[in-house]
Amino acid sequence: MSTPTVICLYRVAAGREAEFEALLERHWPTLRSLDLVTGTPPRHYRGVEQDGRPLLVEVFEWKSDGASQLAHEHPEVMAIWTAMGEMTEPRDGRPGMEFPHVEPLAIPGASSAAPAVPRGRPPGFLLYQMAVGHYVSRALGLAAKLGLADALARGPREARALADATGTDAHALARVMRLLASVGVFEEPERGRFALTPLGDLLREDAPGSMRAMVMLFGGESLHDSWKELEYCVRTGQPAYRKADPDGDPFVQMARDPEAAALFDKAMATFAPQTAAAVAAAYDFSGFGKLVDVGGGNGALLLGILQANPGLAGVVFDQPHVAERARAHVAASGLADRCEVVGGSFFEAVPAGADAYLLKHVIHDWNDERAAAILATVRAAMPSKARLLIVEGVYPARIEPSLECRGAAANDVNMLVCTGGRQRSEAEFRELLAAAGFSLTRVVPTPSPVCVIEGACA
Repeated sequence: MSTPTVICLYRVAAGREAEFEALLERHWPTLRSLDLVTGTPPRHYRGVEQDGRPLLVEVFEWKSDGASQLAHEHPEVMAIWTAMGEMTEPRDGRPGMEFPHVEPLAIPGASSAAPAVPRGRPPGFLLYQMAVGHYVSRALGLAAKLGLADALARGPREARALADATGTDAHALARVMRLLASVGVFEEPERGRFALTPLGDLLREDAPGSMRAMVMLFGGESLHDSWKELEYCVRTGQPAYRKADPDGDPFVQMARDPEAAALFDKAMATFAPQTAAAVAAAYDFSGFGKLVDVGGGNGALLLGILQANPGLAGVVFDQPHVAERARAHVAASGLADRCEVVGGSFFEAVPAGADAYLLKHVIHDWNDERAAAILATVRAAMPSKARLLIVEGVYPARIEPSLECRGAAANDVNMLVCTGGRQRSEAEFRELLAAAGFSLTRVVPTPSPVCVIEGACA
């Protein structure tokens, strides 16, 4: 298995160098303690930019292709990255932290040049690995569905015992678990006896930061059935569900299946604590008294923002059947005195009179016409000085062979297949907002893969 090299550029703010370097000393050991990086110690380089100001470069190796995403999901790592981001400053149009930086480097004044990319496998082998990627995805989805990690929570077990517990064939189950052991999800200390790894532990239902719902959604049958229709989507420009039902709506269909709807809500809430921490650290909510989370699901993101901003009140707004689940979540959070829940349709009306309206991963679900209709509904409810906050990834201006670009492009095609929506660039967001009566005022990066796209009433 390859070990992707990552190069990080840090433009440290003046006067923060010692503080930053002390934090940098914790960075790699934290990643190492979580088994996200190889045992090869990081390399650090000091350089200067053209304006003479210092530049720090850090080079290390992820342990696997998915390690970067796992790092983004871990609160301790996100706390370090957030703090590091606060000690850097953008210069000459470049962000304070480029994490990762993927271009070749030859930094004036650096003690040596940092490598740009790791040595790879033969091209044919890499294409083969891409072609069979669904093997692991489907095996992972099945492992989550069967609850194998929960069955191993108390220690290693024989394949036959696991098969008895899950109603499966012992030999077939062992073969699938060996596939997952090859990518570090399980391990087989003795023939036919399996145990959890730190990575696999995240598939437990009650694990802190559990990824079980997310894996069941994205590795499950429903999504893979949609992707089977990729050729139809590419030939017609329509999402997969339109092949069977030209007038269908995936969210209406989901509402008819409470189990699928609950799984979707839980999966979407998986990253909410990390996203809330990243958004709260990057964007200043102190000037707002009331925030409406439009399409807010079970309220996990809004609750995280409210916890970080004690003077802020909020409203979770979503479809009535989703709002019912959100009420229970808000009540359990202890923030019901500052957070209300309202049910309705964002194509018709949203709660009026708030200081800011937040939409996380809502707009990318819809084509431009429907997205503009949602934003127009929000615009009609907003006071003239209120702010629109769209929390989504911004599609890169140029796609390069990196994990970040692959994530953006993959999410974009998944929207094509599953919802008919799309990821958008900054220019496309600007055009979309203008069509709904807004002006794009700024794009605020966060330590997570999302940005805050801020709009004001035009």
